[in-house]
Amino acid sequence: MLLLLGVDSQVYKYCVNSPKFLFKKISQFATVEVVVTSFKDLLHSYGVSFLRHEFLVLLICTSAFLLGLPLVFNGGVFLFQLVDYYAAALSLMAIAFCEAAAALWGYGAKRLAANAMDMTGRAPPRVLVLCWRFLSPPVVLAIWACDIFSYQV
Repeated sequence: MLLLLGVDSQVYKYCVNSPKFLFKKISQFATVEVVVTSFKDLLHSYGVSFLRHEFLVLLICTSAFLLGLPLVFNGGVFLFQLVDYYAAALSLMAIAFCEAAAALWGYGAKRLAANAMDMTGRAPPRVLVLCWRFLSPPVVLAIWACDIFSYQV
């Protein structure tokens, strides 16, 4: 059909894939800018304000490149699996449990429901508040514990 319209398949492939490529690059720029802004705020709180924005971007991108470089050599897949498991799986579940426990047990599920009602104008369902209070933190803790105990070297 595209050939009948006079559109070459290479042109079509470029038109379809270029927005995907641009979106990936834009999201990378946004991620770098978030890290740069965080570092600038941190350095500014310590009184360091002589670093230019461009130099800080260069420093962060270079350090990210150097940290990722071992992943492309021999054994990089093994190193990636180690980083993926220990940096993502274990710590993410620990952080999720701490957040759930702090927000739902420390702050309180009733107050969280009242805040949700203030923001949306509708009260959350009662079953959701009960799940927040009694189900969410123990389930996250159980998932984390099962993940730790089922780990195999």
